[in-house]
Amino acid sequence: MSHRDNFIKTNKEFSKPMDIFNTGFVGTVGGSAPDIPSAPNVSVEANTVTISWSHPDAHGNAIDVYNIYRNGVYLKQVTGSTTTDWDSTGTLGTSYVYAVDAHNVIGWSGVSANSSAVIPTTAPSTPSAPSVSRSTSTITVSWSAPSANGTAITSYALTINGSSSNVGNVTSYAHTNGTLGTAYVYTISAINATGTSSASANSSSVTPSTVPSAPTIGTTTDDSSNSTVTANWSAATANGNAVTAYKVYANGSLVATLGNVTTYVYTGTRDATYYFAVSASNTNGYGATSGNSNTVTNEAPFSAIRGVFAGGNSSSNDNVMDYITIASTGNATDFGNLSDGRGYLAGLSSETRGVFGGGSSSNVIDYITMASTGNATDFGNLSVTRNCRAGVDSSAGRGVFGSGDGDFTKMDYITIASTGNATDFGNLTVARAFPGGVSSDVRGVFAGGATGANIKLNTMDYITIASTGNATDFGDLTAVRSDPPGSVNSVTRGIFGAISGWSSINYITIATTGNATNFGSLTQTRYALAGLSSNTRGVFGGGGWGGLRNEMDYVTIATTGNAADFGDLSVARSRLTGT
Repeated sequence: MSHRDNFIKTNKEFSKPMDIFNTGFVGTVGGSAPDIPSAPNVSVEANTVTISWSHPDAHGNAIDVYNIYRNGVYLKQVTGSTTTDWDSTGTLGTSYVYAVDAHNVIGWSGVSANSSAVIPTTAPSTPSAPSVSRSTSTITVSWSAPSANGTAITSYALTINGSSSNVGNVTSYAHTNGTLGTAYVYTISAINATGTSSASANSSSVTPSTVPSAPTIGTTTDDSSNSTVTANWSAATANGNAVTAYKVYANGSLVATLGNVTTYVYTGTRDATYYFAVSASNTNGYGATSGNSNTVTNEAPFSAIRGVFAGGNSSSNDNVMDYITIASTGNATDFGNLSDGRGYLAGLSSETRGVFGGGSSSNVIDYITMASTGNATDFGNLSVTRNCRAGVDSSAGRGVFGSGDGDFTKMDYITIASTGNATDFGNLTVARAFPGGVSSDVRGVFAGGATGANIKLNTMDYITIASTGNATDFGDLTAVRSDPPGSVNSVTRGIFGAISGWSSINYITIATTGNATNFGSLTQTRYALAGLSSNTRGVFGGGGWGGLRNEMDYVTIATTGNAADFGDLSVARSRLTGT
Protein backbone atom coordinates (compact mmCIF):
# COMPACT_ATOMS: atom_id res chain seq x y z
CA MET A 1 0.00 0.00 0.00
CA SER A 2 1.42 3.40 -0.93
CA HIS A 3 1.66 6.39 1.31
CA ARG A 4 -1.09 7.93 -0.74
CA ASP A 5 -3.35 4.87 -0.31
CA ASN A 6 -2.61 4.88 3.37
CA PHE A 7 -3.62 8.52 3.66
CA ILE A 8 -6.90 7.91 1.71
CA LYS A 9 -7.65 4.89 3.85
CA THR A 10 -7.21 6.81 7.03
CA ASN A 11 -8.77 10.03 5.74
CA LYS A 12 -11.83 8.71 3.85
CA GLU A 13 -13.71 11.95 4.26
CA PHE A 14 -11.46 13.55 1.69
CA SER A 15 -12.20 11.03 -1.09
CA LYS A 16 -15.84 10.21 -0.63
CA PRO A 17 -18.97 12.17 -1.39
CA MET A 18 -19.84 14.66 1.33
CA ASP A 19 -22.65 12.44 2.61
CA ILE A 20 -20.09 10.49 4.63
CA PHE A 21 -20.17 13.42 7.04
CA ASN A 22 -23.97 12.86 7.57
CA THR A 23 -24.82 16.43 6.75
CA GLY A 24 -27.78 15.58 4.71
CA PHE A 25 -26.07 16.89 1.61
CA VAL A 26 -26.28 14.51 -1.32
CA GLY A 27 -23.97 14.98 -4.28
CA THR A 28 -20.23 15.16 -5.13
CA VAL A 29 -17.46 17.66 -4.38
CA GLY A 30 -16.37 19.80 -7.34
CA GLY A 31 -12.83 20.73 -8.43
CA SER A 32 -9.74 18.58 -8.84
CA ALA A 33 -6.56 17.42 -7.09
CA PRO A 34 -3.82 20.04 -6.53
CA ASP A 35 -1.33 20.88 -9.25
CA ILE A 36 2.15 19.41 -8.96
CA PRO A 37 4.21 21.59 -6.62
CA SER A 38 7.35 23.24 -7.90
CA ALA A 39 10.68 21.67 -6.88
CA PRO A 40 11.47 22.51 -3.26
CA ASN A 41 14.20 24.88 -2.24
CA VAL A 42 16.73 23.36 0.18
CA SER A 43 19.50 24.67 2.40
CA VAL A 44 21.69 22.94 4.98
CA GLU A 45 23.14 24.08 8.25
CA ALA A 46 25.27 21.46 9.93
CA ASN A 47 23.21 18.29 9.99
CA THR A 48 19.83 19.97 9.42
CA VAL A 49 18.33 20.39 5.95
CA THR A 50 15.65 23.07 5.51
CA ILE A 51 13.08 22.18 2.83
CA SER A 52 10.76 24.93 1.51
CA TRP A 53 8.09 24.94 -1.20
CA SER A 54 5.17 26.96 -2.45
CA HIS A 55 1.54 25.92 -2.34
CA PRO A 56 0.38 24.75 -5.76
CA ASP A 57 -3.08 25.58 -7.13
CA ALA A 58 -5.52 23.44 -5.10
CA HIS A 59 -8.44 24.04 -7.52
CA GLY A 60 -10.92 25.19 -4.95
CA ASN A 61 -10.27 22.52 -2.36
CA ALA A 62 -7.79 23.22 0.41
CA ILE A 63 -4.60 21.18 0.57
CA ASP A 64 -4.73 19.12 3.69
CA VAL A 65 -1.32 17.35 3.69
CA TYR A 66 2.03 17.23 1.91
CA ASN A 67 4.26 14.20 1.57
CA ILE A 68 8.03 14.86 1.58
CA TYR A 69 10.37 12.51 -0.26
CA ARG A 70 14.15 12.16 0.19
CA ASN A 71 16.17 10.58 -2.57
CA GLY A 72 12.84 9.24 -3.99
CA VAL A 73 11.80 7.61 -0.73
CA TYR A 74 8.92 8.79 1.43
CA LEU A 75 10.28 10.69 4.39
CA LYS A 76 7.38 12.24 6.26
CA GLN A 77 3.94 13.87 5.97
CA VAL A 78 3.16 17.40 7.09
CA THR A 79 -0.02 19.44 7.31
CA GLY A 80 -1.36 21.30 4.31
CA SER A 81 -0.72 24.67 5.85
CA THR A 82 3.06 23.93 6.01
CA THR A 83 5.46 25.09 3.34
CA THR A 84 8.73 24.61 5.31
CA ASP A 85 10.08 21.60 7.12
CA TRP A 86 13.40 20.33 8.46
CA ASP A 87 15.23 17.05 8.18
CA SER A 88 17.93 16.13 10.72
CA THR A 89 17.80 12.40 10.21
CA GLY A 90 20.12 12.08 7.26
CA THR A 91 23.51 10.46 7.35
CA LEU A 92 26.28 13.03 7.60
CA GLY A 93 28.20 13.30 4.38
CA THR A 94 25.45 11.78 2.22
CA SER A 95 24.01 13.76 -0.70
CA TYR A 96 20.23 14.23 -0.63
CA VAL A 97 17.53 15.62 -2.96
CA TYR A 98 13.97 16.32 -1.84
CA ALA A 99 10.53 16.35 -3.52
CA VAL A 100 6.94 16.94 -2.36
CA ASP A 101 3.40 16.19 -3.46
CA ALA A 102 0.11 17.74 -2.28
CA HIS A 103 -3.27 16.32 -1.35
CA ASN A 104 -6.79 17.75 -1.13
CA VAL A 105 -10.17 16.24 -0.82
CA ILE A 106 -10.17 15.32 -4.50
CA GLY A 107 -6.82 13.52 -4.45
CA TRP A 108 -3.06 13.71 -4.87
CA SER A 109 -0.99 15.87 -7.09
CA GLY A 110 1.94 14.47 -8.90
CA VAL A 111 5.37 14.48 -7.18
CA SER A 112 7.41 17.59 -7.71
CA ALA A 113 10.75 17.68 -9.41
CA ASN A 114 13.75 17.09 -7.13
CA SER A 115 15.42 19.90 -5.26
CA SER A 116 19.08 20.63 -5.70
CA ALA A 117 21.37 18.27 -3.82
CA VAL A 118 22.52 19.04 -0.28
CA ILE A 119 24.88 17.26 2.09
CA PRO A 120 24.34 17.45 5.87
CA THR A 121 27.56 17.87 7.89
CA THR A 122 28.79 18.95 11.32
CA ALA A 123 32.13 19.99 12.76
CA PRO A 124 34.45 17.05 13.36
CA SER A 125 34.16 14.97 16.51
CA THR A 126 36.39 15.83 19.47
CA PRO A 127 39.83 14.27 19.00
CA SER A 128 41.39 12.09 21.67
CA ALA A 129 44.09 13.65 23.84
CA PRO A 130 47.38 13.96 21.92
CA SER A 131 50.36 11.79 22.74
CA VAL A 132 53.73 13.46 23.32
CA SER A 133 57.34 12.32 23.12
CA ARG A 134 60.56 14.24 23.71
CA SER A 135 63.95 14.05 22.05
CA THR A 136 66.11 16.50 23.99
CA SER A 137 64.68 19.93 23.15
CA THR A 138 62.13 18.77 20.53
CA ILE A 139 58.66 17.62 21.60
CA THR A 140 56.69 15.62 19.05
CA VAL A 141 52.91 15.92 19.48
CA SER A 142 50.82 13.26 17.72
CA TRP A 143 47.08 12.63 17.45
CA SER A 144 44.54 10.50 15.62
CA ALA A 145 42.10 12.01 13.15
CA PRO A 146 38.57 12.07 14.61
CA SER A 147 35.40 11.46 12.63
CA ALA A 148 35.07 14.22 10.02
CA ASN A 149 31.23 14.23 10.28
CA GLY A 150 30.34 14.66 6.66
CA THR A 151 33.01 16.87 5.19
CA ALA A 152 36.75 16.42 5.13
CA ILE A 153 38.96 17.77 7.89
CA THR A 154 41.00 20.60 6.43
CA SER A 155 43.31 21.48 9.33
CA TYR A 156 43.94 21.23 13.05
CA ALA A 157 44.29 23.83 15.78
CA LEU A 158 47.02 22.92 18.26
CA THR A 159 46.95 24.61 21.66
CA ILE A 160 50.26 24.84 23.54
CA ASN A 161 49.84 25.87 27.16
CA GLY A 162 46.66 27.70 26.17
CA SER A 163 47.98 29.41 23.03
CA SER A 164 46.41 28.11 19.81
CA SER A 165 47.71 28.02 16.24
CA ASN A 166 46.66 26.29 13.03
CA VAL A 167 49.17 23.60 12.13
CA GLY A 168 47.59 22.42 8.87
CA ASN A 169 46.09 19.09 7.87
CA VAL A 170 48.61 16.90 9.71
CA THR A 171 48.46 14.47 12.62
CA SER A 172 51.80 15.30 14.24
CA TYR A 173 53.73 18.43 15.06
CA ALA A 174 57.33 19.01 16.19
CA HIS A 175 57.45 21.68 18.87
CA THR A 176 61.01 22.99 18.65
CA ASN A 177 60.93 26.53 20.01
CA GLY A 178 59.83 25.83 23.55
CA THR A 179 61.65 27.23 26.55
CA LEU A 180 64.04 24.66 27.99
CA GLY A 181 62.91 23.62 31.44
CA THR A 182 59.29 24.76 30.96
CA ALA A 183 56.53 22.13 31.21
CA TYR A 184 54.10 21.99 28.29
CA VAL A 185 50.64 20.45 27.76
CA TYR A 186 48.82 20.27 24.45
CA THR A 187 45.24 20.02 23.14
CA ILE A 188 44.06 19.52 19.56
CA SER A 189 40.90 20.57 17.67
CA ALA A 190 39.87 19.45 14.20
CA ILE A 191 38.51 21.84 11.58
CA ASN A 192 36.33 21.18 8.51
CA ALA A 193 34.15 23.38 6.31
CA THR A 194 31.37 23.22 8.85
CA GLY A 195 33.32 24.28 11.89
CA THR A 196 35.83 23.45 14.61
CA SER A 197 35.52 20.55 16.99
CA SER A 198 35.75 20.88 20.74
CA ALA A 199 39.29 20.75 22.08
CA SER A 200 40.65 17.39 23.16
CA ALA A 201 41.63 16.60 26.71
CA ASN A 202 45.13 17.73 27.72
CA SER A 203 48.13 15.67 26.75
CA SER A 204 50.50 14.56 29.47
CA SER A 205 52.97 17.22 30.58
CA VAL A 206 56.43 17.21 29.01
CA THR A 207 59.46 19.43 29.53
CA PRO A 208 61.96 20.12 26.74
CA SER A 209 65.65 19.92 27.66
CA THR A 210 69.02 19.26 26.12
CA VAL A 211 72.56 18.57 27.28
CA PRO A 212 74.09 21.22 29.53
CA SER A 213 76.03 24.06 28.06
CA ALA A 214 79.81 24.03 28.34
CA PRO A 215 80.82 25.16 31.84
CA THR A 216 82.92 28.29 32.25
CA ILE A 217 86.31 27.23 33.50
CA GLY A 218 87.69 29.19 36.43
CA THR A 219 91.17 29.82 37.75
CA THR A 220 93.23 26.75 38.59
CA THR A 221 95.36 27.19 41.70
CA ASP A 222 98.27 25.34 43.26
CA ASP A 223 98.57 24.46 46.94
CA SER A 224 102.21 23.90 47.70
CA SER A 225 101.37 22.79 51.24
CA ASN A 226 100.13 19.45 49.98
CA SER A 227 101.25 19.11 46.34
CA THR A 228 97.78 19.51 44.88
CA VAL A 229 96.20 21.73 42.27
CA THR A 230 92.57 22.79 42.39
CA ALA A 231 90.38 23.24 39.33
CA ASN A 232 87.36 25.52 39.61
CA TRP A 233 84.46 26.22 37.28
CA SER A 234 81.06 27.87 37.18
CA ALA A 235 78.01 25.64 37.17
CA ALA A 236 76.92 24.79 33.63
CA THR A 237 73.56 26.01 32.34
CA ALA A 238 71.37 22.95 32.79
CA ASN A 239 69.21 23.56 29.68
CA GLY A 240 66.02 22.21 31.15
CA ASN A 241 67.25 19.22 33.12
CA ALA A 242 69.36 19.37 36.27
CA VAL A 243 73.11 18.84 35.96
CA THR A 244 74.07 15.57 37.64
CA ALA A 245 77.77 15.09 36.91
CA TYR A 246 80.96 16.67 35.63
CA LYS A 247 83.95 15.14 33.86
CA VAL A 248 87.31 16.70 34.64
CA TYR A 249 90.20 16.62 32.17
CA ALA A 250 93.80 17.35 33.13
CA ASN A 251 96.05 18.16 30.19
CA GLY A 252 93.40 16.71 27.89
CA SER A 253 92.98 13.35 29.68
CA LEU A 254 89.99 12.36 31.79
CA VAL A 255 91.03 12.24 35.43
CA ALA A 256 87.71 12.26 37.32
CA THR A 257 83.96 11.91 36.99
CA LEU A 258 82.28 13.85 39.79
CA GLY A 259 78.80 14.66 41.03
CA ASN A 260 77.21 18.10 40.84
CA VAL A 261 80.20 20.05 42.19
CA THR A 262 82.23 22.98 40.89
CA THR A 263 85.70 22.26 42.24
CA TYR A 264 88.18 19.40 42.06
CA VAL A 265 91.43 18.87 43.96
CA TYR A 266 93.94 16.96 41.88
CA THR A 267 97.08 15.28 43.18
CA GLY A 268 99.37 15.04 40.22
CA THR A 269 103.08 14.66 39.73
CA ARG A 270 105.15 17.10 41.70
CA ASP A 271 106.58 19.96 39.66
CA ALA A 272 104.50 18.98 36.61
CA THR A 273 102.33 21.59 34.88
CA TYR A 274 98.58 21.16 34.47
CA TYR A 275 95.60 22.80 32.85
CA PHE A 276 92.02 21.64 33.22
CA ALA A 277 88.75 21.50 31.31
CA VAL A 278 85.32 20.18 32.33
CA SER A 279 82.08 19.03 30.76
CA ALA A 280 78.65 18.67 32.39
CA SER A 281 76.00 15.97 32.13
CA ASN A 282 72.27 15.64 32.71
CA THR A 283 69.86 12.87 31.70
CA ASN A 284 70.36 13.86 28.06
CA GLY A 285 74.11 13.19 28.19
CA TYR A 286 77.30 15.23 28.32
CA GLY A 287 77.50 18.63 26.73
CA ALA A 288 80.44 20.44 25.21
CA THR A 289 83.71 20.70 27.08
CA SER A 290 84.80 24.01 28.51
CA GLY A 291 87.84 25.86 27.35
CA ASN A 292 91.14 25.14 29.05
CA SER A 293 92.04 26.77 32.33
CA ASN A 294 95.23 28.60 33.05
CA THR A 295 98.31 26.40 33.42
CA VAL A 296 99.79 25.91 36.88
CA THR A 297 102.78 24.01 38.23
CA ASN A 298 102.05 21.38 40.86
CA GLU A 299 104.69 22.79 43.12
CA ALA A 300 106.33 20.61 45.67
CA PRO A 301 105.19 21.07 49.28
CA PHE A 302 107.12 23.30 51.62
CA SER A 303 109.13 20.30 52.78
CA ALA A 304 110.39 19.99 49.19
CA ILE A 305 111.04 23.72 48.82
CA ARG A 306 112.92 24.16 52.11
CA GLY A 307 115.48 21.68 53.41
CA VAL A 308 116.71 21.43 56.98
CA PHE A 309 120.01 19.86 58.13
CA ALA A 310 119.99 18.80 61.78
CA GLY A 311 122.35 17.32 64.38
CA GLY A 312 126.08 16.91 64.43
CA ASN A 313 129.07 14.98 65.65
CA SER A 314 129.90 16.80 68.91
CA SER A 315 128.35 18.67 71.80
CA SER A 316 129.26 21.94 70.12
CA ASN A 317 127.12 21.28 67.06
CA ASP A 318 124.82 18.34 67.73
CA ASN A 319 121.67 20.42 68.32
CA VAL A 320 122.16 22.71 65.33
CA MET A 321 119.48 23.00 62.63
CA ASP A 322 120.01 25.15 59.56
CA TYR A 323 117.95 25.46 56.42
CA ILE A 324 118.22 26.19 52.73
CA THR A 325 115.86 26.94 49.86
CA ILE A 326 116.52 23.91 47.68
CA ALA A 327 115.74 25.51 44.33
CA SER A 328 118.34 28.23 44.77
CA THR A 329 121.97 28.18 45.87
CA GLY A 330 123.60 29.91 48.82
CA ASN A 331 124.65 29.42 52.41
CA ALA A 332 122.40 27.80 55.00
CA THR A 333 120.57 29.88 57.63
CA ASP A 334 119.97 29.07 61.29
CA PHE A 335 116.60 27.34 61.82
CA GLY A 336 116.65 26.57 65.56
CA ASN A 337 117.76 23.74 67.86
CA LEU A 338 116.86 20.10 68.30
CA SER A 339 115.15 19.23 71.58
CA ASP A 340 117.96 16.76 72.27
CA GLY A 341 121.37 17.33 70.69
CA ARG A 342 122.69 14.23 68.92
CA GLY A 343 124.41 12.80 65.88
CA TYR A 344 123.70 9.70 63.78
CA LEU A 345 120.02 10.59 63.72
CA ALA A 346 117.55 10.03 60.87
CA GLY A 347 115.23 12.53 59.19
CA LEU A 348 111.97 12.22 57.29
CA SER A 349 109.12 14.55 56.41
CA SER A 350 105.55 15.03 55.32
CA GLU A 351 104.34 17.87 53.16
CA THR A 352 104.61 20.32 56.06
CA ARG A 353 106.45 18.68 58.94
CA GLY A 354 110.01 17.40 59.44
CA VAL A 355 110.73 14.65 61.98
CA PHE A 356 114.09 13.54 63.43
CA GLY A 357 114.47 10.20 65.19
CA GLY A 358 117.08 8.30 67.20
CA GLY A 359 120.75 9.10 67.25
CA SER A 360 123.74 8.65 69.51
CA SER A 361 122.39 6.63 72.48
CA SER A 362 118.95 8.23 71.97
CA ASN A 363 115.39 7.11 71.30
CA VAL A 364 114.11 10.68 70.99
CA ILE A 365 111.83 11.73 68.16
CA ASP A 366 111.27 15.46 67.69
CA TYR A 367 109.62 17.49 64.94
CA ILE A 368 109.55 20.87 63.29
CA THR A 369 107.10 22.76 61.07
CA MET A 370 109.06 23.22 57.86
CA ALA A 371 107.65 26.63 57.03
CA SER A 372 108.42 28.15 60.45
CA THR A 373 111.85 28.49 61.98
CA GLY A 374 112.20 27.61 65.63
CA ASN A 375 113.26 24.87 67.98
CA ALA A 376 112.14 21.28 67.56
CA THR A 377 109.32 19.86 69.72
CA ASP A 378 109.09 16.43 71.35
CA PHE A 379 107.19 13.94 69.17
CA GLY A 380 107.65 10.65 71.08
CA ASN A 381 110.16 7.82 71.27
CA LEU A 382 111.52 5.06 69.06
CA SER A 383 110.78 1.54 70.25
CA VAL A 384 114.50 0.98 70.85
CA THR A 385 117.35 3.40 71.57
CA ARG A 386 119.74 3.35 68.60
CA ASN A 387 121.75 5.21 66.02
CA CYS A 388 119.07 5.59 63.38
CA ARG A 389 120.65 6.96 60.25
CA ALA A 390 117.96 6.14 57.67
CA GLY A 391 114.37 7.28 57.36
CA VAL A 392 111.87 6.99 54.51
CA ASP A 393 108.43 8.55 54.11
CA SER A 394 105.34 8.27 51.90
CA SER A 395 102.92 10.78 50.39
CA ALA A 396 100.25 9.25 52.64
CA GLY A 397 102.03 10.64 55.73
CA ARG A 398 103.79 7.59 57.19
CA GLY A 399 107.48 7.61 58.09
CA VAL A 400 109.68 4.58 58.73
CA PHE A 401 112.97 4.67 60.63
CA GLY A 402 115.48 2.00 59.61
CA SER A 403 117.96 0.15 61.78
CA GLY A 404 120.87 2.09 63.18
CA ASP A 405 123.27 -0.20 65.02
CA GLY A 406 125.27 -3.11 63.65
CA ASP A 407 123.27 -5.78 65.39
CA PHE A 408 119.82 -4.33 64.64
CA THR A 409 117.42 -5.12 61.82
CA LYS A 410 114.55 -3.29 63.43
CA MET A 411 112.29 -0.76 61.64
CA ASP A 412 109.74 1.48 63.39
CA TYR A 413 107.01 3.67 61.90
CA ILE A 414 105.11 6.79 62.86
CA THR A 415 102.25 8.84 61.46
CA ILE A 416 104.03 12.10 60.75
CA ALA A 417 101.04 14.39 61.23
CA SER A 418 100.41 13.20 64.79
CA THR A 419 102.68 12.69 67.80
CA GLY A 420 103.40 9.57 69.82
CA ASN A 421 105.79 6.68 70.12
CA ALA A 422 106.94 4.67 67.13
CA THR A 423 105.48 1.22 66.38
CA ASP A 424 107.27 -1.89 65.12
CA PHE A 425 107.19 -2.14 61.32
CA GLY A 426 109.33 -5.23 60.59
CA ASN A 427 112.96 -6.12 59.96
CA LEU A 428 115.61 -5.34 57.35
CA THR A 429 117.11 -8.27 55.46
CA VAL A 430 120.53 -7.71 57.10
CA ALA A 431 121.44 -6.23 60.51
CA ARG A 432 123.48 -3.08 59.99
CA ALA A 433 124.32 0.40 61.15
CA PHE A 434 124.45 3.63 59.13
CA PRO A 435 122.39 2.71 56.03
CA GLY A 436 121.01 5.35 53.71
CA GLY A 437 117.33 5.66 52.82
CA VAL A 438 115.34 6.94 49.84
CA SER A 439 111.64 6.74 49.04
CA SER A 440 108.95 7.32 46.47
CA ASP A 441 105.38 8.05 47.45
CA VAL A 442 104.84 4.35 48.18
CA ARG A 443 108.17 2.52 48.47
CA GLY A 444 111.20 2.96 50.72
CA VAL A 445 114.71 1.61 49.96
CA PHE A 446 117.51 1.19 52.54
CA ALA A 447 121.04 0.81 51.19
CA GLY A 448 124.59 0.18 52.42
CA GLY A 449 125.69 0.36 56.02
CA ALA A 450 128.05 -1.71 58.18
CA THR A 451 127.62 -4.80 60.33
CA GLY A 452 128.55 -5.01 64.01
CA ALA A 453 131.94 -6.30 62.90
CA ASN A 454 132.32 -3.13 60.77
CA ILE A 455 131.94 -5.01 57.53
CA LYS A 456 130.68 -2.47 55.03
CA LEU A 457 127.75 -3.54 52.85
CA ASN A 458 126.38 -2.88 49.37
CA THR A 459 123.02 -4.45 50.20
CA MET A 460 119.78 -2.71 49.24
CA ASP A 461 116.35 -3.81 50.46
CA TYR A 462 112.88 -2.26 50.13
CA ILE A 463 109.55 -1.98 51.87
CA THR A 464 106.07 -0.87 50.89
CA ILE A 465 105.64 2.01 53.32
CA ALA A 466 101.89 1.62 53.78
CA SER A 467 102.17 -2.09 54.75
CA THR A 468 104.06 -3.33 57.77
CA GLY A 469 106.33 -6.33 57.27
CA ASN A 470 109.93 -7.34 56.65
CA ALA A 471 112.04 -5.81 53.91
CA THR A 472 112.78 -7.58 50.61
CA ASP A 473 116.02 -7.68 48.62
CA PHE A 474 116.21 -4.86 46.04
CA GLY A 475 119.70 -5.23 44.55
CA ASP A 476 123.25 -4.00 45.22
CA LEU A 477 125.08 -0.69 45.23
CA THR A 478 128.03 -0.35 42.86
CA ALA A 479 130.31 -0.46 45.93
CA VAL A 480 130.02 -0.91 49.68
CA ARG A 481 129.31 2.28 51.55
CA SER A 482 128.36 3.46 55.06
CA ASP A 483 129.42 6.16 57.55
CA PRO A 484 126.51 7.15 56.52
CA PRO A 485 126.31 7.79 52.79
CA GLY A 486 123.77 10.64 52.57
CA SER A 487 120.71 10.12 50.37
CA VAL A 488 118.39 12.18 48.18
CA ASN A 489 115.40 11.28 46.01
CA SER A 490 112.61 12.41 43.70
CA VAL A 491 109.35 10.51 43.54
CA THR A 492 110.95 8.13 41.04
CA ARG A 493 114.74 8.12 41.51
CA GLY A 494 116.94 7.67 44.58
CA ILE A 495 120.61 8.73 44.87
CA PHE A 496 123.09 7.48 47.49
CA GLY A 497 126.08 9.67 48.36
CA ALA A 498 129.71 8.89 49.04
CA ILE A 499 131.62 7.05 51.81
CA SER A 500 135.11 7.40 53.30
CA GLY A 501 137.61 7.94 50.53
CA TRP A 502 134.95 8.08 47.85
CA SER A 503 133.18 10.86 46.02
CA SER A 504 131.13 8.70 43.69
CA ILE A 505 127.35 8.60 43.95
CA ASN A 506 124.88 5.88 42.76
CA TYR A 507 121.25 6.00 41.67
CA ILE A 508 118.31 3.62 41.39
CA THR A 509 114.80 3.75 39.95
CA ILE A 510 112.80 3.25 43.13
CA ALA A 511 109.85 1.43 41.55
CA THR A 512 112.11 -1.18 39.88
CA THR A 513 114.36 -3.65 41.71
CA GLY A 514 117.91 -4.10 40.46
CA ASN A 515 121.46 -2.96 41.04
CA ALA A 516 122.44 0.69 41.37
CA THR A 517 124.13 2.65 38.56
CA ASN A 518 126.88 5.25 38.78
CA PHE A 519 125.48 8.80 38.77
CA GLY A 520 128.59 10.98 39.06
CA SER A 521 130.76 12.43 41.82
CA LEU A 522 130.50 14.96 44.63
CA THR A 523 132.70 18.06 44.48
CA GLN A 524 134.80 16.68 47.35
CA THR A 525 135.46 13.31 48.97
CA ARG A 526 133.82 13.01 52.36
CA TYR A 527 131.84 10.72 54.64
CA ALA A 528 129.07 10.92 57.29
CA LEU A 529 127.30 13.57 55.24
CA ALA A 530 123.57 14.21 54.94
CA GLY A 531 121.20 14.62 52.02
CA LEU A 532 117.86 16.33 51.39
CA SER A 533 115.89 17.01 48.23
CA SER A 534 112.97 18.44 46.31
CA ASN A 535 111.45 16.42 43.50
CA THR A 536 114.03 17.78 41.08
CA ARG A 537 117.15 18.67 43.06
CA GLY A 538 119.20 16.87 45.73
CA VAL A 539 121.58 18.62 48.11
CA PHE A 540 124.39 16.91 50.07
CA GLY A 541 125.74 18.75 53.10
CA GLY A 542 128.47 18.48 55.72
CA GLY A 543 130.51 15.37 56.50
CA GLY A 544 134.08 14.72 57.39
CA TRP A 545 137.33 14.18 55.50
CA GLY A 546 140.44 15.83 56.69
CA GLY A 547 138.30 17.64 59.26
CA LEU A 548 134.67 18.68 59.52
CA ARG A 549 133.12 19.98 56.33
CA ASN A 550 130.57 22.70 55.77
CA GLU A 551 130.31 22.31 51.98
CA MET A 552 127.00 21.67 50.29
CA ASP A 553 126.76 20.15 46.79
CA TYR A 554 123.71 19.74 44.58
CA VAL A 555 122.64 17.48 41.71
CA THR A 556 119.71 17.54 39.34
CA ILE A 557 118.14 14.20 40.20
CA ALA A 558 116.82 13.37 36.75
CA THR A 559 120.18 14.01 35.05
CA THR A 560 123.33 12.02 35.77
CA GLY A 561 126.54 13.96 36.24
CA ASN A 562 128.81 15.46 38.84
CA ALA A 563 127.55 17.59 41.70
CA ALA A 564 127.97 21.36 41.75
CA ASP A 565 128.71 23.73 44.63
CA PHE A 566 125.58 24.93 46.45
CA GLY A 567 127.00 26.91 49.40
CA ASP A 568 128.02 26.30 53.01
CA LEU A 569 126.34 25.11 56.18
CA SER A 570 126.16 27.57 59.06
CA VAL A 571 128.29 25.17 61.13
CA ALA A 572 130.76 22.58 59.78
CA ARG A 573 129.83 19.14 61.08
CA SER A 574 129.39 15.46 60.27
CA ARG A 575 126.98 12.69 61.35
CA LEU A 576 124.06 15.08 60.68
CA THR A 577 120.83 14.30 58.85
CA GLY A 578 118.64 16.16 56.42
CA THR A 579 114.92 16.44 55.69
